[in-house]
Amino acid sequence: MKLILDLDTGIDDAMALAYAVGHPDAEVLGVTSVFGNVETEQAVKNASAILKLIGREDIPVFKGATHKLTDTEDYVQEEASGIFHGRNGLGNIDLEQGNNISDEDAIDFIIESAKKYGDELTFVTTGPLTNAALAIQKDPEAMKKLHGIVSMGGALTVPGNVSIVAEANFNKDAEADNIVFDSGLPLTMVGLDVTLQTLLTEKGIAPWENGTEAEQAFFKFVTYYFKAYDGNYDELAGCALHDPLAVSVALDPDWVKGDTFRLRALTDDEQYGRIVQNLPALAEGKEENVRVALHVDPEAYNKHFLETINRALQK
Repeated sequence: MKLILDLDTGIDDAMALAYAVGHPDAEVLGVTSVFGNVETEQAVKNASAILKLIGREDIPVFKGATHKLTDTEDYVQEEASGIFHGRNGLGNIDLEQGNNISDEDAIDFIIESAKKYGDELTFVTTGPLTNAALAIQKDPEAMKKLHGIVSMGGALTVPGNVSIVAEANFNKDAEADNIVFDSGLPLTMVGLDVTLQTLLTEKGIAPWENGTEAEQAFFKFVTYYFKAYDGNYDELAGCALHDPLAVSVALDPDWVKGDTFRLRALTDDEQYGRIVQNLPALAEGKEENVRVALHVDPEAYNKHFLETINRALQK
Protein backbone atom coordinates (compact mmCIF):
# COMPACT_ATOMS: atom_id res chain seq x y z
CA MET A 1 0.00 0.00 0.00
CA LYS A 2 1.30 3.42 -0.96
CA LEU A 3 1.11 5.93 1.89
CA ILE A 4 1.55 9.62 2.50
CA LEU A 5 2.07 10.31 6.20
CA ASP A 6 0.84 13.72 7.36
CA LEU A 7 2.70 14.35 10.62
CA ASP A 8 2.99 17.03 13.32
CA THR A 9 6.17 15.19 14.15
CA GLY A 10 6.28 14.51 17.86
CA ILE A 11 7.31 11.32 19.62
CA ASP A 12 4.43 9.03 18.62
CA ASP A 13 4.60 10.43 15.06
CA ALA A 14 8.28 9.41 14.98
CA MET A 15 7.28 5.90 16.06
CA ALA A 16 4.57 5.85 13.40
CA LEU A 17 7.08 6.85 10.72
CA ALA A 18 9.61 4.22 11.77
CA TYR A 19 6.83 1.63 11.97
CA ALA A 20 5.74 2.43 8.40
CA VAL A 21 9.31 2.16 7.14
CA GLY A 22 9.65 -1.20 8.88
CA HIS A 23 6.39 -2.60 7.50
CA PRO A 24 6.88 -4.86 4.46
CA ASP A 25 3.55 -3.82 2.92
CA ALA A 26 4.08 -0.06 3.21
CA GLU A 27 5.57 2.20 0.55
CA VAL A 28 5.94 5.67 2.03
CA LEU A 29 5.86 8.15 -0.86
CA GLY A 30 6.49 11.16 1.32
CA VAL A 31 5.87 12.93 4.60
CA THR A 32 3.77 16.10 4.70
CA SER A 33 4.14 18.23 7.79
CA VAL A 34 1.59 20.19 9.78
CA PHE A 35 1.43 22.14 13.04
CA GLY A 36 0.33 20.45 16.26
CA ASN A 37 2.81 18.82 18.61
CA VAL A 38 5.25 21.48 17.39
CA GLU A 39 5.25 24.31 14.88
CA THR A 40 5.22 23.15 11.23
CA GLU A 41 8.83 24.15 10.57
CA GLN A 42 9.98 22.01 13.50
CA ALA A 43 7.76 19.14 12.34
CA VAL A 44 9.52 19.26 8.96
CA LYS A 45 12.95 19.12 10.61
CA ASN A 46 11.92 16.28 12.91
CA ALA A 47 10.53 14.12 10.10
CA SER A 48 13.69 14.70 8.09
CA ALA A 49 15.87 13.82 11.08
CA ILE A 50 13.98 10.60 11.82
CA LEU A 51 14.27 9.49 8.20
CA LYS A 52 18.01 10.21 8.23
CA LEU A 53 18.37 8.30 11.50
CA ILE A 54 16.72 5.17 10.06
CA GLY A 55 18.51 5.42 6.71
CA ARG A 56 15.59 6.54 4.53
CA GLU A 57 16.56 9.97 3.25
CA ASP A 58 15.11 8.85 -0.09
CA ILE A 59 11.66 9.67 1.36
CA PRO A 60 10.97 13.40 0.85
CA VAL A 61 9.47 15.74 3.45
CA PHE A 62 7.11 18.59 2.54
CA LYS A 63 6.02 21.64 4.50
CA GLY A 64 2.27 22.07 4.89
CA ALA A 65 -0.14 24.28 6.81
CA THR A 66 1.32 26.46 9.55
CA HIS A 67 -2.00 27.39 11.20
CA LYS A 68 -5.66 26.42 11.32
CA LEU A 69 -8.01 27.46 8.51
CA THR A 70 -9.58 30.34 10.43
CA ASP A 71 -6.30 31.80 11.76
CA THR A 72 -3.95 34.22 10.06
CA GLU A 73 -0.96 33.84 12.39
CA ASP A 74 1.23 30.76 12.59
CA TYR A 75 0.58 28.25 15.35
CA VAL A 76 2.87 28.29 18.39
CA GLN A 77 3.38 25.10 20.39
CA GLU A 78 0.97 24.81 23.31
CA GLU A 79 2.14 24.04 26.83
CA ALA A 80 0.66 20.54 26.95
CA SER A 81 2.42 19.54 23.72
CA GLY A 82 5.72 20.71 25.18
CA ILE A 83 5.12 18.64 28.30
CA PHE A 84 4.46 15.44 26.34
CA HIS A 85 6.85 15.87 23.40
CA GLY A 86 9.46 18.37 24.55
CA ARG A 87 10.06 21.81 23.12
CA ASN A 88 11.54 20.31 19.93
CA GLY A 89 8.93 17.55 19.67
CA LEU A 90 11.44 14.74 20.23
CA GLY A 91 11.95 14.85 23.98
CA ASN A 92 14.54 17.64 23.55
CA ILE A 93 16.93 15.11 21.99
CA ASP A 94 18.93 16.73 19.19
CA LEU A 95 19.09 14.79 15.92
CA GLU A 96 20.84 15.68 12.69
CA GLN A 97 18.50 16.88 9.95
CA GLY A 98 18.52 15.02 6.63
CA ASN A 99 18.88 16.32 3.08
CA ASN A 100 15.38 15.31 2.03
CA ILE A 101 13.30 18.45 2.63
CA SER A 102 11.51 19.38 -0.59
CA ASP A 103 10.76 22.89 -1.84
CA GLU A 104 7.41 21.68 -3.19
CA ASP A 105 4.32 22.65 -1.23
CA ALA A 106 2.75 19.77 0.73
CA ILE A 107 -0.76 20.43 -0.63
CA ASP A 108 0.46 20.24 -4.22
CA PHE A 109 2.33 17.01 -3.46
CA ILE A 110 -0.78 15.44 -1.93
CA ILE A 111 -2.95 16.39 -4.93
CA GLU A 112 -0.37 15.29 -7.52
CA SER A 113 0.05 11.95 -5.74
CA ALA A 114 -3.72 11.42 -5.58
CA LYS A 115 -3.95 12.02 -9.34
CA LYS A 116 -1.02 9.73 -10.07
CA TYR A 117 -1.78 6.78 -7.78
CA GLY A 118 -5.51 7.04 -7.11
CA ASP A 119 -6.90 4.00 -5.30
CA GLU A 120 -3.39 2.68 -4.61
CA LEU A 121 -2.76 5.55 -2.18
CA THR A 122 -3.96 6.12 1.39
CA PHE A 123 -3.45 9.43 3.16
CA VAL A 124 -2.70 8.99 6.87
CA THR A 125 -3.00 11.97 9.20
CA THR A 126 -1.61 12.03 12.73
CA GLY A 127 -2.11 15.73 13.43
CA PRO A 128 -4.80 18.31 12.63
CA LEU A 129 -6.78 17.73 9.42
CA THR A 130 -5.75 21.08 7.95
CA ASN A 131 -3.62 19.75 5.08
CA ALA A 132 -6.33 17.27 4.11
CA ALA A 133 -8.95 20.03 4.14
CA LEU A 134 -6.79 22.37 2.05
CA ALA A 135 -6.17 19.66 -0.54
CA ILE A 136 -9.90 18.86 -0.69
CA GLN A 137 -10.73 22.54 -1.14
CA LYS A 138 -8.10 22.98 -3.86
CA ASP A 139 -8.88 19.86 -5.91
CA PRO A 140 -11.80 17.78 -4.59
CA GLU A 141 -11.94 15.57 -7.69
CA ALA A 142 -8.29 14.57 -7.35
CA MET A 143 -8.74 13.77 -3.67
CA LYS A 144 -11.74 11.57 -4.40
CA LYS A 145 -9.40 9.27 -6.31
CA LEU A 146 -7.65 8.26 -3.06
CA HIS A 147 -8.23 4.86 -1.52
CA GLY A 148 -9.15 6.86 1.56
CA ILE A 149 -7.99 8.81 4.60
CA VAL A 150 -7.08 7.24 7.93
CA SER A 151 -6.86 9.79 10.72
CA MET A 152 -5.60 9.59 14.26
CA GLY A 153 -7.92 11.96 16.04
CA GLY A 154 -11.15 12.43 17.90
CA ALA A 155 -12.87 10.89 20.88
CA LEU A 156 -16.41 9.69 20.32
CA THR A 157 -17.14 7.36 23.26
CA VAL A 158 -14.46 8.43 25.76
CA PRO A 159 -13.37 11.77 27.27
CA GLY A 160 -10.95 13.97 25.38
CA ASN A 161 -7.34 14.71 26.31
CA VAL A 162 -7.24 18.50 25.90
CA SER A 163 -10.69 19.04 27.35
CA ILE A 164 -13.33 16.74 28.76
CA VAL A 165 -14.88 16.54 25.28
CA ALA A 166 -12.08 17.05 22.75
CA GLU A 167 -9.00 15.20 21.51
CA ALA A 168 -5.87 17.21 20.68
CA ASN A 169 -5.61 16.71 16.90
CA PHE A 170 -9.25 17.34 16.02
CA ASN A 171 -9.35 20.20 18.54
CA LYS A 172 -6.61 22.06 16.65
CA ASP A 173 -8.82 22.78 13.60
CA ALA A 174 -12.49 21.79 13.91
CA GLU A 175 -13.39 23.67 10.74
CA ALA A 176 -10.95 21.48 8.81
CA ASP A 177 -12.47 18.40 10.46
CA ASN A 178 -15.88 19.26 9.04
CA ILE A 179 -14.52 19.82 5.53
CA VAL A 180 -13.03 16.32 5.61
CA PHE A 181 -16.11 14.76 7.23
CA ASP A 182 -18.35 16.25 4.55
CA SER A 183 -16.04 15.57 1.59
CA GLY A 184 -17.44 12.16 0.68
CA LEU A 185 -13.97 10.59 0.90
CA PRO A 186 -13.72 7.24 2.71
CA LEU A 187 -12.51 8.15 6.19
CA THR A 188 -11.49 6.02 9.16
CA MET A 189 -11.19 7.73 12.54
CA VAL A 190 -8.67 6.11 14.87
CA GLY A 191 -9.26 8.10 18.03
CA LEU A 192 -8.80 7.88 21.78
CA ASP A 193 -11.64 5.35 21.86
CA VAL A 194 -9.13 2.77 20.67
CA THR A 195 -5.61 4.22 20.90
CA LEU A 196 -5.68 4.40 24.69
CA GLN A 197 -6.13 0.62 24.65
CA THR A 198 -2.69 0.20 23.03
CA LEU A 199 0.11 0.80 25.53
CA LEU A 200 3.84 0.56 24.99
CA THR A 201 5.71 -0.23 28.21
CA GLU A 202 9.25 0.31 29.47
CA LYS A 203 9.81 -3.43 29.15
CA GLY A 204 8.97 -3.23 25.46
CA ILE A 205 11.66 -0.66 24.69
CA ALA A 206 14.33 -1.92 27.12
CA PRO A 207 16.34 -3.65 24.34
CA TRP A 208 16.72 -0.30 22.56
CA GLU A 209 18.84 1.23 25.32
CA ASN A 210 22.07 -0.41 24.16
CA GLY A 211 21.13 -1.13 20.56
CA THR A 212 21.77 0.62 17.26
CA GLU A 213 22.08 4.40 17.00
CA ALA A 214 18.42 4.58 15.98
CA GLU A 215 17.30 2.35 18.84
CA GLN A 216 19.23 4.41 21.39
CA ALA A 217 17.74 7.67 20.10
CA PHE A 218 14.22 6.24 20.19
CA PHE A 219 14.88 4.88 23.68
CA LYS A 220 15.74 8.37 24.90
CA PHE A 221 12.75 10.24 23.54
CA VAL A 222 10.24 7.46 24.19
CA THR A 223 11.50 7.38 27.79
CA TYR A 224 10.76 11.12 27.92
CA TYR A 225 7.25 10.30 26.67
CA PHE A 226 6.82 7.67 29.41
CA LYS A 227 7.67 10.23 32.07
CA ALA A 228 5.09 12.65 30.68
CA TYR A 229 2.45 9.92 30.74
CA ASP A 230 3.44 8.90 34.25
CA GLY A 231 2.96 12.47 35.44
CA ASN A 232 -0.41 12.95 33.78
CA TYR A 233 -2.15 9.55 33.58
CA ASP A 234 -2.30 7.70 36.90
CA GLU A 235 -4.38 4.94 35.34
CA LEU A 236 -2.02 4.11 32.44
CA ALA A 237 1.14 2.01 32.87
CA GLY A 238 2.87 3.08 29.65
CA CYS A 239 2.31 5.37 26.69
CA ALA A 240 -0.41 5.09 24.08
CA LEU A 241 0.50 4.13 20.52
CA HIS A 242 -1.81 6.76 19.03
CA ASP A 243 -0.17 7.48 15.68
CA PRO A 244 1.32 4.05 14.92
CA LEU A 245 -2.12 2.47 15.25
CA ALA A 246 -3.51 4.79 12.56
CA VAL A 247 -0.75 3.68 10.17
CA SER A 248 -1.46 0.06 11.01
CA VAL A 249 -5.16 0.49 10.24
CA ALA A 250 -4.30 2.10 6.90
CA LEU A 251 -2.33 -1.03 6.01
CA ASP A 252 -4.74 -3.54 7.55
CA PRO A 253 -8.24 -2.32 8.56
CA ASP A 254 -8.81 -5.54 10.48
CA TRP A 255 -6.59 -4.36 13.31
CA VAL A 256 -9.65 -2.60 14.68
CA LYS A 257 -13.38 -3.12 14.85
CA GLY A 258 -15.93 -0.36 15.02
CA ASP A 259 -18.98 1.22 13.49
CA THR A 260 -19.88 3.82 10.88
CA PHE A 261 -21.27 7.25 11.71
CA ARG A 262 -22.06 10.60 10.15
CA LEU A 263 -19.84 12.94 12.14
CA ARG A 264 -19.35 16.62 12.69
CA ALA A 265 -17.00 18.66 14.86
CA LEU A 266 -18.51 21.28 17.14
CA THR A 267 -17.06 24.77 16.73
CA ASP A 268 -18.53 26.71 19.66
CA ASP A 269 -16.06 27.95 22.25
CA GLU A 270 -17.08 25.63 25.08
CA GLN A 271 -17.10 22.41 23.06
CA TYR A 272 -14.65 23.24 20.28
CA GLY A 273 -13.36 20.10 18.60
CA ARG A 274 -15.91 17.75 20.14
CA ILE A 275 -16.90 14.99 17.69
CA VAL A 276 -20.58 14.06 17.63
CA GLN A 277 -23.09 12.25 15.43
CA ASN A 278 -24.35 14.70 12.78
CA LEU A 279 -28.06 14.31 13.42
CA PRO A 280 -29.16 17.15 11.08
CA ALA A 281 -27.31 15.52 8.17
CA LEU A 282 -28.86 12.14 8.94
CA ALA A 283 -32.30 13.76 9.08
CA GLU A 284 -31.66 15.11 5.57
CA GLY A 285 -31.01 11.56 4.38
CA LYS A 286 -27.23 11.82 4.16
CA GLU A 287 -25.37 8.56 4.68
CA GLU A 288 -23.14 7.54 7.56
CA ASN A 289 -19.64 7.90 6.13
CA VAL A 290 -16.93 7.75 8.81
CA ARG A 291 -15.72 4.41 10.14
CA VAL A 292 -14.84 4.86 13.82
CA ALA A 293 -12.43 2.40 15.43
CA LEU A 294 -13.73 1.23 18.81
CA HIS A 295 -11.98 -2.06 19.61
CA VAL A 296 -8.47 -3.49 19.24
CA ASP A 297 -6.58 -6.51 20.59
CA PRO A 298 -3.94 -4.67 22.68
CA GLU A 299 -1.64 -7.63 23.29
CA ALA A 300 -1.54 -8.71 19.66
CA TYR A 301 -1.08 -5.14 18.46
CA ASN A 302 1.74 -4.34 20.86
CA LYS A 303 3.64 -7.45 19.78
CA HIS A 304 3.13 -6.59 16.10
CA PHE A 305 4.17 -2.97 16.61
CA LEU A 306 7.47 -3.86 18.27
CA GLU A 307 8.32 -6.52 15.69
CA THR A 308 7.64 -4.06 12.87
CA ILE A 309 9.37 -0.95 14.22
CA ASN A 310 12.41 -3.04 15.14
CA ARG A 311 12.92 -3.84 11.46
CA ALA A 312 13.49 -0.15 10.82
CA LEU A 313 15.49 0.61 13.96
CA GLN A 314 17.87 -2.34 13.71
CA LYS A 315 19.12 -1.69 10.18
